[in-house]
Amino acid sequence: METDTDVKDSINTSLPDPRTAEWPTITEWLKSEFTPKALNCEFSETITNFLFETICRTLNHFNWYNCLEPATVADTLTETLKALRLYITNEKVAIYLLELPDFYVTMDLLMKCLFTKRNGPEVHTKYLLQFFLNMLSSGDAHQKMYAKEKIKRHELFKNIQLIFCNEFGHLYEASALVYNLLSDSEIDDPELIGHIVMYYSDNYKTNEFLGFLVENIIFGSYMWNNYAMMPTDVRVSLLSSMRDILMCPPTIEESGEPYEGRKLPDICLNALAKMLQESHTVVFQVAESGIFSEEEVSRILELLAHLSSDDKYLPFLQNDKNLLINAGVLLINAHRLGKQKNNVFSPVQKLSEIQMPGDELRRNPVFGFKADLVRLIGNLCWKNKKMQDLAREAELIPVLLDCCNMDAKNPFIIQWAILAIRNLCEQNNENQTIISSLTQRGVVSSEILEEFGLTLHTEESISIGMINLDLNK
Repeated sequence: METDTDVKDSINTSLPDPRTAEWPTITEWLKSEFTPKALNCEFSETITNFLFETICRTLNHFNWYNCLEPATVADTLTETLKALRLYITNEKVAIYLLELPDFYVTMDLLMKCLFTKRNGPEVHTKYLLQFFLNMLSSGDAHQKMYAKEKIKRHELFKNIQLIFCNEFGHLYEASALVYNLLSDSEIDDPELIGHIVMYYSDNYKTNEFLGFLVENIIFGSYMWNNYAMMPTDVRVSLLSSMRDILMCPPTIEESGEPYEGRKLPDICLNALAKMLQESHTVVFQVAESGIFSEEEVSRILELLAHLSSDDKYLPFLQNDKNLLINAGVLLINAHRLGKQKNNVFSPVQKLSEIQMPGDELRRNPVFGFKADLVRLIGNLCWKNKKMQDLAREAELIPVLLDCCNMDAKNPFIIQWAILAIRNLCEQNNENQTIISSLTQRGVVSSEILEEFGLTLHTEESISIGMINLDLNK
């Protein structure tokens, strides 16, 4: 029976000279001799040197515009990297290569030659990325950390970011490599952050490593300390990605308990609250240009409304009185503008739109805006006497009551308004007194009832009923 030693000795004796052999000879030898069994055998310094020296030799055949000449060299490079990406899973091979004096310079030159628009899409570039991935994944935790720190301290790391940011191809492998290098540290490169965020918005369904990188950004501090310096499209995409990640259904651990997940830093909550405070010029268009875009403000509010429903974040948000005041001011003004005809905040009460809001309506930045404000205000007042009193002093109770009307632009606004009133009145006699002292002053018209030929009618200011619209003329 042939042993690993026999396989290794057989390969060592048949090795061609990587410095002088013809390129087709090396290529055919790699295809015929470097079988899976050979790759899985014990470490061989001779084999490792052969593969490395073959790569060194190919570097002399890149012309001035990074094309391999003759064409047979490209075939040899492909087969060499194909073999090396599997052989590197042997941790002894990885340690040996990392300690070679010329390893980093050689790989740096190879990256510069391959990470171009011409060579980026080639299969040997994909094999090179997989080689580094396997190097970072082989061995125990100490070995992985050793390889990671070695690469991060060298120019190699910049070249890896280069292929990721310049769309030279093989985005999945490049994303996996960047994630493996940065998984235990915060991403603090604005350009890299921008590319990660924009790639994720287009590839989130097929590239899980982009999702891991976005989570690294969201749950870190750097992004929120430097949010204003990011381009608007990056900020909007990040907020949208953050919404999708935070609002996805919770996972269940093997024990059957819900997975709590990571917690956003306080600086993130502060940043979102501050941005909402500074957004009034955009919302009400009192200035031609502002710091934020309409869609960005809508995303910020949506996130704050969602986070205020989470016990991990609500106590922190309830300590910010300005957040409730700003949300209240936005709601009062949006509601007032909605009373005007043909205003962007005017409610849509057609039954067909309420049942199935159209795509154009959903894409509008004001879609769900008032409902999110009502939800945020209601959550901030939950079992919090100071917030309840502040909402009363800001005269939000009448506005919240007036929000109890169906509106296709604000799904579930009635339900959120009812919950908000409930939270404002819970164990708060002053707020309950305001509700009980309200008197009826008539009835409001309803487009929904009018679609059915009905209208509201009051008799002697005591009871309200529905009658045929024609009888009311």
